Amino acid sequence: MRLDVPPPAARRLSLTSLIDVIFLLLLFFMLSSTFSRFGSVELSTPGGGNAVVRTPDIILSVKADRVLVNGEVATTANLGSILKARRAGGSESLLILVDDQATSQSFVAALEQARASGLAVSVGR
Repeated sequence: MRLDVPPPAARRLSLTSLIDVIFLLLLFFMLSSTFSRFGSVELSTPGGGNAVVRTPDIILSVKADRVLVNGEVATTANLGSILKARRAGGSESLLILVDDQATSQSFVAALEQARASGLAVSVGR
């Protein structure tokens, strides 16, 4: 006995739900991303090669939770005024020491304040 079974009808694959999911993922990633500008920080060696390296007048230590100017605790808000006062007092050079646990944001903020004070800045670790 022969049975005539019709061949299965080919259904079109609907891409509507796939497009919806792709747009939702795109929206999620766009809203969760940060669009901040990353700037470069120029670093130079203290002596430039052949010059005699001398002891810095001020040592600025950037730690994970605080900033120290010659061992005294300072904040990023008053760091610029402290460095300008030291510059007016005769200091000429500044060494920034960065701790392993310090954030790059605290380092860049300290570096900007140091450069704005007019001191000769060098960076160490």
